[in-house]
Amino acid sequence: MNYRSSVLGGSGTLSMTLPTGETFTGTYRLVPNDAKRQMTASLTGDRGSAMQCHFTLKEPGVGPDGGGSVQCQVSGGGGNFDANF
Repeated sequence: MNYRSSVLGGSGTLSMTLPTGETFTGTYRLVPNDAKRQMTASLTGDRGSAMQCHFTLKEPGVGPDGGGSVQCQVSGGGGNFDANF
């Protein structure tokens, strides 16, 4: 997983490559002042699939820098996966 935060830090770009070799890119959005420490991302694959990811961050308002966990769903029978970062 690679990401780049926007200047204000509330959003940014994200990319991931799955073991199948498909690379997904898109944007993430941090929910400001969310006590549940949530972040979401919508990604598009280079082979036509889509991925929706829901993050739980270790530190609220920090974004991916502080680490956390993610649950992603891949369209087209690509399945679901969970990961820590």
